[in-house]
Amino acid sequence: MGAAGEEIMRYQHTYPGRDTIVLIFFRVREFGGEPRNVIFHEMRWEPPAKLAEFDFVEGDTQFIQESSKWRY
Repeated sequence: MGAAGEEIMRYQHTYPGRDTIVLIFFRVREFGGEPRNVIFHEMRWEPPAKLAEFDFVEGDTQFIQESSKWRY
C-alpha cells in the first residue's frame, strides 16, 4: 500500500513527433508490499543520490537534475 504525499514537481515535456505530456512527481514516505510494474522493462527502489547513475528517458531528465539538489 502506497501513500502519495505532497507533489514535489510538475512540468510538461514533448517527445519529438508526439503530444505534450504532463509529468507529476510525488514524495512517497511510506510504502508496504511490492510495487507492481505494468509498463516498464525494469523497476526498483533506489536512494535519491543514485538516480543520476541510471539511464532515464528524456522526459525525466529535468526531474533527475533538480532532485540531485534536494536534501532528503
